[in-house]
Amino acid sequence: MLSELKAQNDIPIGTWRSHFSYYNAKTIALANEKVYCATENGLFFFDKNENTTTILSKVNGLSDVAVSSLAYVEDRDLLFIAYANGNIDLLQGNEITNVKTIKTADFSTSKRINHIIVDALFAYLSTDFGVVVFDLEKKEIKESYQEIGEHATQLQVVSSAIVRDSLVIATDKGVLAASLSPQVNRLDFLNWRRFDLTEGIPKIAISTIVSRDGIVYATIDDDSIYRYDGSVWQAIHKINGAVNSMIRSGDVLLISQNNQLQALDISDNLSQINEALIKQPFYAITDGNNRLWVADGINGLVSNLNGNFEHIRPNGLFSDQVWRLRSFDKKVVTLSGGYKNGNPNNNENGFSVFEKGRWKHYNSTGISEVFTIPKIKDLVDVAYDSFSGKIYFASFGYGVMEWDGEEAFAIIDENTAGSTLQNTNPPEHFTNVSSVAFDFEGNLWMLNHGADSPLQVLKTDAVWQAFSPASFNAKSVSKLLIPDSQDKWMMTDNGTGIVVFDEENNETRNITRNNGLQQSRINDIVEDNNGEIWIAEGLGVELFPTSFDAINDIALVAHAPFFDNRPLLNREEITAMEVDGGNRKWIGTSNGLWLFGEAGESLIFKFTTENSPLPSNKIIDLEIEGTSGEIFIATDKGVVSFRGTATTGTPTHESVKIFPNPVNSNFDGIIGISGLANNALVKITDISGKLIYETRAQGGTATWNARGYNGRRASTGVYLVFSTTADGEETFIGKIAVVN
Repeated sequence: MLSELKAQNDIPIGTWRSHFSYYNAKTIALANEKVYCATENGLFFFDKNENTTTILSKVNGLSDVAVSSLAYVEDRDLLFIAYANGNIDLLQGNEITNVKTIKTADFSTSKRINHIIVDALFAYLSTDFGVVVFDLEKKEIKESYQEIGEHATQLQVVSSAIVRDSLVIATDKGVLAASLSPQVNRLDFLNWRRFDLTEGIPKIAISTIVSRDGIVYATIDDDSIYRYDGSVWQAIHKINGAVNSMIRSGDVLLISQNNQLQALDISDNLSQINEALIKQPFYAITDGNNRLWVADGINGLVSNLNGNFEHIRPNGLFSDQVWRLRSFDKKVVTLSGGYKNGNPNNNENGFSVFEKGRWKHYNSTGISEVFTIPKIKDLVDVAYDSFSGKIYFASFGYGVMEWDGEEAFAIIDENTAGSTLQNTNPPEHFTNVSSVAFDFEGNLWMLNHGADSPLQVLKTDAVWQAFSPASFNAKSVSKLLIPDSQDKWMMTDNGTGIVVFDEENNETRNITRNNGLQQSRINDIVEDNNGEIWIAEGLGVELFPTSFDAINDIALVAHAPFFDNRPLLNREEITAMEVDGGNRKWIGTSNGLWLFGEAGESLIFKFTTENSPLPSNKIIDLEIEGTSGEIFIATDKGVVSFRGTATTGTPTHESVKIFPNPVNSNFDGIIGISGLANNALVKITDISGKLIYETRAQGGTATWNARGYNGRRASTGVYLVFSTTADGEETFIGKIAVVN
C-alpha cells in the first residue's frame, strides 16, 4: 500500500524519512494529471491540478531505489517502475505489486532495465541481458530473449520500438528486429534479423531507437541520426556526443543529449530547444496540452506548464553523494566533498543544512535556490564554535572556510596572516585540511593532511601553532577527535593506526597493533557518554576504557566488546559509529546498520535493505541530531533517517513534550516523552493511580506503546506520567489522553 509522504519538522519515533536529491532527474512518465519523475535515487510525482509534489520511496511503500525506467499504461492506470538491479514495482491506484523475478534471478551479469515499451497485452523490457516480455494482465514475466546475438550470444538492449508486426531493438551490436507473430519463436537467435552496412547502418552500439508512423529512427553516439523506411537506413543528421533518449511526442521526436535538447519534426528537420533551465536533459516529452516536461540532470523536473519554464522538485538534498554528516545547534549538515589516496575529488557541491524539516543548499554552482559560497571544493568536515556561533569547514584543497551562519564567508589558508597551514603542492590548491574540531576552550584544531606539521591550532587569541612531534610518523591524518581528556586523537589513513597528542606536555603516542588493535586501518573513532573510546576498524570493533592517560599508561590495551559470546561484529567491515543519548552504539557496516546496547552486549536493531527503507547496505557515515534522537544515515545511494528512542539528556526536565497527545484509535506506533532529565525513571498510571507501565528514559526520552503489562491496549481515558531522577530531586507530572 502506498502512503503519501510529505515534508515535516518531526517524524514519529520508530519511523523513517528519505532525504534524496531531486536535482539529478533522469526519466519521466506522464499519467493523466500526474507527472512522475525519477532522479538518481529518488522518485516523486507532480499533481498538475493540486500544484503539489509527493515523494515516493521505500519509506512509503516502494521496494527499492535507483529507478532506471518508467512507463505509464493508460488503459490500466498502471505505473511501471523498473530499477537498475532488475527489480519491478507496479503502482495501480494506491496498491503496489512487487515483481522481483529478474532481481533474484541466478545470474551474475547486470540486470538493469533500460527502457519499457507497451502494447495492449505486454510490456517489452530492454535490459542489459536481452529483452524481457511482461504480461500486464497476469503481472508476471512471460518469457525473455537472452541469447539472440550472432551465434546465440548475449546482447545489451538499451531500447526498443514496435513497428507494425515487429519488435525492433537497439543493442550494443547494432539494430535487430523480429516478428511478433505468435508463430515465430523469438527465443531462437536465427529468427532475428540483423541490420548492417549493406542496409545503411553500422553494426555497432545503438544509443536509442523509436518509431513514428511506420518509420524507424535510431541514433549512434558521435555519429548520426538514422532513418529506416522499410527498405534502407539513411543517415539524416550528424550527432555530436552521446544521446540520452529519443522520445516520440505527437509528431515530434525529442532528442536529449548532455548539453542540448533538439526536436526532429515530421519533415525530419532538426531544431534546438533553447531554455536556460534546460542544462543537462536526459528525457523530454510533451503532454496533451503541448507542455514540455524535461528530466534535467542539474535542475530536476523542468516544465513550461504555466507559460514560462520553471523547475519543479520536492525539498531534499542537493546531492546524494555525501562524504560526512555532522550535527550541532539542532541542525544537520551534509558535506559532499572527499578525497582518495591523498587526491581531492574536485567536488563543488558544497554543503547542505537540515533545519526544521527542510534542507538548504550552499555551493558555488549558481543553480537556482542554492545560496552562493566562495568557489571552494571538497568540503570534508565541519566544526561549530558555540562561543561565537561561527561554523568552520575543512576543505581538502582550499584550507578552511569560516561562515557566520548568515551571509558572510571567509577563507583561511596558508596566505592568511599568521597562518601555519601548508600548501603541499603550490601553486595548485593543495591546502588539504581533512578534519576540524574545537576544544573546551574554543581553540580551533585542524589536520593539515600531508603537511610537515599535520596538526595545527588557531587559538582564541588569533595565535597559530603547528605541531610535528618526533614520534608523529604519519602525515596522512584523516579525522580528529578531542575527548574529555582534551588530548588530540587522530586517525591516519595510511594504515598506521591512531596518533594521540598531549599538547600540555608536548607528548605523542602511536596506538597500533601493539596496543591491542586488531588492525591498523581505522575507519572511525568516537567517545561514548562514559568516556570510553570506541574504534571502528576494518574488520571489527575495539574500545579503550578511557581517553585519560592514553599517553603514559604503559598497560594501555584495546579490547573487543562481546556479543553472543563472540567479539562484536568480528570480521565485519565497520565504516561508521555513533553514540545516542542512551549511550547505545549505532554501528554502520558494509552490510547494513546495527544498534547495540551500551556495552555492545545486546542487539536492539539490525537494519538492511531487506527489512527497512535503507537504500543500500553500504553505510558511509552516521550522525544523530541529539534533541530529536533522529539518526541520519549516509549510504552510497543517498541519505535516509530514522527516529530512535534516545535523545541527549540534561540534568533537569526541560520543555517536556508528549507526542502524539491525544493518542487516537488509528495510532499504533510509539508514544514519546522527551525533554526528561537524563535517565529519569518514568511511571504511567491511570487516573486512580494504578500503575500501568514503568520504564527508564534513554537519555532524555522515554517511550510507551500505549499498552499495559498485560499487553492489551490502554482503555479510553486520561493517564498520568510521573518522571523523577534517581535522587528524587527532579520531578515532572504530565497527562496522556488515549482515545479508542
